[in-house]
Amino acid sequence: VYIYRLLLTLLTRPLSVSESVLITQWPHYISNPSNGLVKMHCYQNDTDYQYLYWYKQPRGKSFQLIVATVAGISQFEEGFKSGFQAEKNDKQWSLTITSIQEKDEAVYLCAARLHGTVADLRTFFGGGTKLTVLDPIKPNVTVLAPSVNECKNKKDKKRKKTLVCVATEFYPDHVKVFWQIDGKNITDGVATDEAAERIETPSVSYRITSRLRVSAKDWFTKGKNFSCIVSFYNGTGTTKHFGEISGIEGKLNHVSPTENATSR
Repeated sequence: VYIYRLLLTLLTRPLSVSESVLITQWPHYISNPSNGLVKMHCYQNDTDYQYLYWYKQPRGKSFQLIVATVAGISQFEEGFKSGFQAEKNDKQWSLTITSIQEKDEAVYLCAARLHGTVADLRTFFGGGTKLTVLDPIKPNVTVLAPSVNECKNKKDKKRKKTLVCVATEFYPDHVKVFWQIDGKNITDGVATDEAAERIETPSVSYRITSRLRVSAKDWFTKGKNFSCIVSFYNGTGTTKHFGEISGIEGKLNHVSPTENATSR
């Protein structure tokens, strides 16, 4: 009955996130696909309070008490008795969600207090951890044609054209990029971003770019096929996504006699 009254008081009192001067909470943001495991932590910088709590605040809703830990013993509330774990190690305490779902999206806050009496309402809060649950999103792959104004390469004196492959709006960032010309793998002239770029708005996704330098002769061969293949791991398996473009009919202007002979 005593613990019930204490928890009821904590749930009904106004909660102020601004009272976070003594508590360090991390990470501030977590973005993970569904079914993944996430952990968040809090640390008492200047205190060693024994009454520790975790709260959940879904968007537009009130705070919900998840668990109360007193002297290292945790008591979970209804609705949180499965899929959640609480740990305490000295002045640090942690919350684990073992298999996150869309319903788990919320801001999670830790709290600590010195006494367990109902009269003691001085509770200190962490800064909050915002959890976003993102399901895998397959990439959109586009191959862009070379610029008509692309000039000679001054180093090798040969006409080159650059094709650009852009893969966008995918999540997570587990991708590899490959190129093919007429169905054959190609590695010469390929330059791919070292890592995918994280895009925060309007929702979290990734973007990666790869470039393929080919001879003008290849580009000006009508019907020649250039393919960009993006291998995407979605958490359970790997899928391949394609972008393609075909060479165009054209003429090689200002080509040296030697290069022209080689091009025949």
